[in-house]
Amino acid sequence: MQRYLLERSVQLVVVLFFLSVIVFTIVRLIPGDPAAIMLGTEATPQVMAQIRREMGLDQPIVVQYVRWLRSVLAGNFGTSWVSKQPALALILGALPVTLQLVASAFVVALVIAFPAGIVAALRPRSWIDHGSTTFALLGVSLPSFWLGIMLVLLFSLELRWLPPSGYLPLWTDPLGAIRTSILPAFTLGVALAAPLTRASSARACSTSWPSTTSGRPAPRAFPSAPSSPGTR
Repeated sequence: MQRYLLERSVQLVVVLFFLSVIVFTIVRLIPGDPAAIMLGTEATPQVMAQIRREMGLDQPIVVQYVRWLRSVLAGNFGTSWVSKQPALALILGALPVTLQLVASAFVVALVIAFPAGIVAALRPRSWIDHGSTTFALLGVSLPSFWLGIMLVLLFSLELRWLPPSGYLPLWTDPLGAIRTSILPAFTLGVALAAPLTRASSARACSTSWPSTTSGRPAPRAFPSAPSSPGTR
């Protein structure tokens, strides 16, 4: 078990390293100048060049990545170019919203996926099985942003049942938090429930369910009548 955890930890570190390299490179290759974003288009070239030197943007991209990685490992995530606030404070400020959304979406996915998958496995080739397969395909194929927009148009603008946006902490206003989380949780939960439905169906099919005849004794075989000496 310890060896397995060690191997998984090493794999996680390697994956995170290569992922950080890819993301850092893509961000640096995106058109745009961070100095111009911070200072605006009316800044002089001399001031922009000074900001680039202070931010290390005049260095090669390998040097920039090494400096960034050293700062991240030390707990320094830098400052936002837009809000001029520490990036770590912005991440921690949005963390409760993210956790509440992820938890509610996962609950929605479990409520949809497990019953549908189990019933589809118990009734193969029925309309429930075909419906769960169709739901899984639609859940994977439909873009989440499109589904979210459609839900907002229907339940917020047309029916006016739910708010189109907003966030309320669960510990301050539970009912309001549930109302504001229904639409985004269902939007993300459908995408999560699609693969879980087929996975739970396959797991239910592979499970050996005990039959009602397993407790019955095996029928005794009647002994064959002895053959007469004249018969073969």
